[in-house]
Amino acid sequence: MTKEELLERYAAGERNFAGVDLQEADLRYADLSDANLSGANLQGAYLGWVKLSDANLSGANLSSAEMGYANLSGANLSNANLTGTTLWYANLWHADLSGINLSEVTVDSEDLPDVNLRRVKMTVEELVGRYAAGERDFAGAELRFASLGHADLSGADLSGADLRNTNLSYANLSGANLRFANLLGTDLSDANLSDANLYRVDLGNADLSNADLSNADLNGANLSYANLSNATLVDSRLSSANLFYADVTGAALIRTRLNGARLIGVNLSLARVNTARGLR
Repeated sequence: MTKEELLERYAAGERNFAGVDLQEADLRYADLSDANLSGANLQGAYLGWVKLSDANLSGANLSSAEMGYANLSGANLSNANLTGTTLWYANLWHADLSGINLSEVTVDSEDLPDVNLRRVKMTVEELVGRYAAGERDFAGAELRFASLGHADLSGADLSGADLRNTNLSYANLSGANLRFANLLGTDLSDANLSDANLYRVDLGNADLSNADLSNADLNGANLSYANLSNATLVDSRLSSANLFYADVTGAALIRTRLNGARLIGVNLSLARVNTARGLR
């Protein structure tokens, strides 16, 4: 298939291009979001600035491809061949990189902390046992739907971990590193997240009622539709955070930094606000 044919069929609504041969094709700036390119041959292709968000590239041959500034957020790259691939400043936010050998990949992106290269599934028992033995690095762990209520994970490195819909109510996560983690729909009610690193974490629809988030770094975090009722956010940092329709009833927003935060649908009159920065 030629590049022109691919783009024409994509524009017409087709999304299934599994196994297509596009070796050394120049697809820079193309929009192929949601496309199925599983098993495709893209060896040596120029994919700079290409949009491949939520695309299926599982098992694809991307060896020696140029993917600088590519948007691969949410893409499935499991078992893809990335030998010699350049990913300078690529966006791999929430991408599936399981089964990939990245030893020969050139990467430099603030959206790609090392954690995203080490997706590891583990049981709750394994996590708790290793933590009790003194281990603290669980970066990239996958623990979706796990029950970790009342668990002590203070100071643990869970950056980039997949904790969607996990029960972490009453958990102690003080000082934990949850940078770039996915906590969508997670129950963190009454949890201790004081001094935690929650930079750009996804807490959409999460239950943070009565949680202690004092002095936490929530810059750039997604808190849309989150329940923050009666949460403590004293001295926390929420610059550029997304708080669309979050419930802040009774929340302590004292000395909270809200510069550039998106507050559509948020009723701050219901919160306990005292010199919240960025609201003057």
